[in-house]
Amino acid sequence: MGLFSKKPPKYDGSAAIAVLEKYSRKELDNAQFLKEFAKQKILYSTPAGDHKDGGKKMFVIGGPDGSYYLPIFVSEESMKEWCDLVGRVGYMMIETEFHSIVETTRNVNKTNEIKLGVIVDPMKHQLTMDVSMLDAIIEMMNA
Repeated sequence: MGLFSKKPPKYDGSAAIAVLEKYSRKELDNAQFLKEFAKQKILYSTPAGDHKDGGKKMFVIGGPDGSYYLPIFVSEESMKEWCDLVGRVGYMMIETEFHSIVETTRNVNKTNEIKLGVIVDPMKHQLTMDVSMLDAIIEMMNA
């Protein structure tokens, strides 16, 4: 049995989904939601990748004022569903905590021409966080 023999357990996102559902039922205000969701594990991939037609493409979603949203996901199933829909192939599933991807996205925006916000589960929850909101979101998560 080698070091890479075992498959890692499938991430089902149940804890993150529970927080999203509480928020959608208005059981949490924005600040409470961000405090609870900050430590939740999410999945994402690099914005650029391979399309099923053989070409390269940016897999981001158009936002306001020429900005875009980086899609993030709370389960492997939701990520696979979205990637299948948009024709993305050969992608990595990167797991991190929500606060980490928001901070990374904000920092990348400082040096990148393309500005990114974040969208949580574009197929189901469609919770958007615009570029202009990222600083405030980070402050709320750290409060």
